Amino acid sequence: MPPVVFCLGLAPVAFGGSVPAPLSIEGAVTAVTQPVALSPDDQRDIARIESYFDAITTMSARFYQVTSEGGVAEGRLYLSRPGRLRVDYNPPIPLQIIADGKNLILFDRELNSADAIGLDDTPAGVLLRPNLNLGSDIKISGFSRARSVLRLTLFDGENPDAGTLALTFSDKPLVLRKWAVTDPQGIVTTVALLDARFGMELDPELFVFEDPQKLYFPF
Repeated sequence: MPPVVFCLGLAPVAFGGSVPAPLSIEGAVTAVTQPVALSPDDQRDIARIESYFDAITTMSARFYQVTSEGGVAEGRLYLSRPGRLRVDYNPPIPLQIIADGKNLILFDRELNSADAIGLDDTPAGVLLRPNLNLGSDIKISGFSRARSVLRLTLFDGENPDAGTLALTFSDKPLVLRKWAVTDPQGIVTTVALLDARFGMELDPELFVFEDPQKLYFPF
């Protein structure tokens, strides 16, 4: 079976899996990603989004993920800001992802292999920062509102060709519902959050990678 690209759009990982019919997902990366002009109303809503993220300490949710190449996956994620994330994919996807505050560790149970990349080098680093300061190093390439839905698209100002991260919120109250990561090749990974809960106590051990065979060596 052909490889399927997964990993919540946080980092590219390929492994075997069934591939359903491709899904049509908008938002491919354009040749040049540039900041968008913002109205005063836009700026007020973006300030609300910054405050919303700054107030998040923990989150637990189920997720449903699709890619523009036809990949589908489900699982559960746990988030503890700043810096910590755990993603457990449901079978048959053999992947587990753990952000330990410094690195993003990707463990494939089927291959019994582990890899790590610096957290700041992934889109996950934006979501896990202690404070979100939009418009500085993280630039805004798109913002829209419609029918109590806000959509915000971000990119790395120092590496504008690396792709984009699009966040979708329901409004009143403001709640993150999904995100979509578009990589430099134009592949879009969209993740919808289901039954999200915020502010609960999470076991710190969730964010510790239990290395079965000393596969992972921290930087």
